[in-house]
Amino acid sequence: MVATAVLLVGAGPAGLAAADALARAGLEFDWIDRHGAVGGAYRRMYPALELASPARHSALPGLPIDATGEYVRAGDYARYLERFAARIGRTPRRADLAELARDGGSLRARTDVAELGRYRAAVIATGMFDTPRPLDVPGLADAPGLRVLHARDWRGPAELAGARLLVVGGGMSGVEIAEETARAGFATTHAARRPVRTIQPRILGRELHDWAVLLERLPVPRWTKLCRGDARLPAIDRGFQGLVRAGRIALRPALVAVTGQCARFADGSEQDFDVIVCATGYRYATPFLPAEIARHENGMPILRRGRSASCADAARTARRLSRTDA
Repeated sequence: MVATAVLLVGAGPAGLAAADALARAGLEFDWIDRHGAVGGAYRRMYPALELASPARHSALPGLPIDATGEYVRAGDYARYLERFAARIGRTPRRADLAELARDGGSLRARTDVAELGRYRAAVIATGMFDTPRPLDVPGLADAPGLRVLHARDWRGPAELAGARLLVVGGGMSGVEIAEETARAGFATTHAARRPVRTIQPRILGRELHDWAVLLERLPVPRWTKLCRGDARLPAIDRGFQGLVRAGRIALRPALVAVTGQCARFADGSEQDFDVIVCATGYRYATPFLPAEIARHENGMPILRRGRSASCADAARTARRLSRTDA
């Protein structure tokens, strides 16, 4: 089999941006996705969840987001991604990549059950939503009478019917869920290993992400700690600290053990709960990549000249592949 095409894996925003860039560059590509549909995590996410970045920074090239406000909700964003795919005129086929191995001057790809083909290059845009990081706390896995779910499976407070709720995790997801449940009138407790760091959504009158776009121009090494998992960005505060001061969110240190419905914290205090939401993040899982690819401890490939699969990177990747097209 002659390797002539590019393999594109993933159909979330990064995969769609890559598909658009490859198509515009006139490159033949084989597009696969584990779920066989465009939208990635946003198809399976809590539809009412509001994206942290403004709509103007979440849009893909050439198609603005028709948002009613500054931000867009996950359900609306999933529909926007479907419109973008229709604009490309391509959709992925369903396949779960199991192995990508070097074979001479090409890459050989296969699933668990079949050979996919041989390719000149592969673009991996798979995200992390399918691999949530579990919360490893003694007693949590088999606690009777206690409902435990990951933030990935969060569907809003309406289905919890006034439950006593513990949110674990000091990142963006944990802060957002605690804010939402507290506003809904739930008895909300928030636990984290370190003090929760938050930042206001606007600085000097400008939305935070407007400043972040300017910081992207800094040299790549500035972001190395984030890729390694050694640094943690503060969560955007959309009312969290005010709800804490008002007594509507109770802060606790790290959760260390669970017995039945009783949670014990690092300071020795204990409290009963009905539901624990684990907002503990996700793992970068690409076990199919060739073994010789160097990685950080968290599984993220080590990059020296590259960046994450953003829209700008998709265009850059397509140009590079066009120059090497044979």
